[in-house]
Amino acid sequence: METRTALVTGAAGGIGQAVCRALAQQELRIVLADCKEVVALQALADTLPGQRHAVVQVDIGELESIERMYARLQSQGIGLSVLVNVAAISPVGDGGARIDVKATSPQLWNRVFAVNAFGTYAMCRGFLMQLPPDIAHGRIVNFASTAAQLGGYQSCAAYVASKAAVIAFTKALAREVAPQGITANVVSPGLIDTPMLRARLRPGDERAALGLVPLERIGLPEEVAAAVSYLIRPEASYVTGSTLDVNGGYYMA
Repeated sequence: METRTALVTGAAGGIGQAVCRALAQQELRIVLADCKEVVALQALADTLPGQRHAVVQVDIGELESIERMYARLQSQGIGLSVLVNVAAISPVGDGGARIDVKATSPQLWNRVFAVNAFGTYAMCRGFLMQLPPDIAHGRIVNFASTAAQLGGYQSCAAYVASKAAVIAFTKALAREVAPQGITANVVSPGLIDTPMLRARLRPGDERAALGLVPLERIGLPEEVAAAVSYLIRPEASYVTGSTLDVNGGYYMA
């Protein structure tokens, strides 16, 4: 059976690393994509089960960077059947404080949307353009956040709005690509133990936050990765346009 290849953006982050490990354990070849230096990405790739994993440096907030990445993969003969868009930015103020709207400059707003919303669109567009017309198992998994569904906790409005855009975009995309047998879904994490969350939590915040989570704990990156693992499996071929919440009950649709 031909080995499927998955491209994972934000591969160097806490959730990104867990996703790469989980998909490699499913015997997928992984293309690790991140803005980090290639040397650091290669060190991570070398820890994954399996072989022939690849690494690429990309800034998903820049169209030219994305186009160069896809061109490079094509030149290397690397075809993709799975795309997982984990990469995102969530700016915080001093000491992890939320940046309110008055303090959000147009430049900051645009950068957040460039990475989180435009980057998701541009990555999906490039992915679809390289798919063969007879693709039998195309999968797209985009990442949102419980912040987009609740209006945020300590997240700035730019982040909340950009992640809400990802949810709406993915629904529209799912309808568009469904006739080709391609699925597009969203994974929406809640409070997950990652460097991004830890940078936001101030003394006393964790206890207050856990009071809002029925399961009374912070989630693990591996639990988020398990959701991605399900959505890219053949058994999930009838699931599309959905948002899979991984939040301990913090938000219940």
